[in-house]
Amino acid sequence: MLITEPRCVALPETHPLAASPQIAFDDLRDEPFIWTSPSPAPPGTDQWQDHWLATSGRGDRPVRIGSITRNSDEWLTVIANGYGISLAPASAARFYQRPGVVYRPVTGVSPSQVGVAWAPADNHNPVIQDFVQCCIAHRTT
Repeated sequence: MLITEPRCVALPETHPLAASPQIAFDDLRDEPFIWTSPSPAPPGTDQWQDHWLATSGRGDRPVRIGSITRNSDEWLTVIANGYGISLAPASAARFYQRPGVVYRPVTGVSPSQVGVAWAPADNHNPVIQDFVQCCIAHRTT
């Protein structure tokens, strides 16, 4: 693992929980979530989607999708306009600032982890291996 960081929730600054210093995921389960994808996959078929929608922590409550966006600008716009909330890595609070959007730590969900992978065919590609070695040398876990 290269990076492990907590997840937070991005929500409109007008949301009733926006002033909370920390939010339990249990308080978010029934909220509409924003998903960034050309088309959402059925729950349980896409690990990336399941992680960011926290499907494993919902019990019998289905995910409510408030909006589907294609990129980070759209994602931030629909959150700021109150169409829903979204889980994000804690670093999003530094890199994706936008008026109308606040980030709060969220409890009850696993952290976000980032790794590096490559195709076996690239085991001897010096560019790929240099990149991998740079990632390993600068990991924060």
